[in-house]
Amino acid sequence: MSDETLFWNQHIDQIATKLCSACYALRNLKHILPQSTLRTIYYANIHSILRYGIIFGGRSSNVKKLFILQKKIVRIITSTGIKESCGKLLKT
Repeated sequence: MSDETLFWNQHIDQIATKLCSACYALRNLKHILPQSTLRTIYYANIHSILRYGIIFGGRSSNVKKLFILQKKIVRIITSTGIKESCGKLLKT
């Protein structure tokens, strides 16, 4: 493993930590705020974190972790079950 790969993996791990915190926050806010507000929060905070991570670490093999967390966040916002596909939800 080269140092470049290790650097990107560390970067992606830091982004994943931020996304895990966002999951926790959204899970708690979901019962208080309407879905439209949760979606605004997603685009204002979480989406920007993901875009930053993809720009700089998009070629890392560890980036799949971020995609899984993104799907988890979208499912929280839309109240979609774990086994349901969220492909259409990610496109909107």
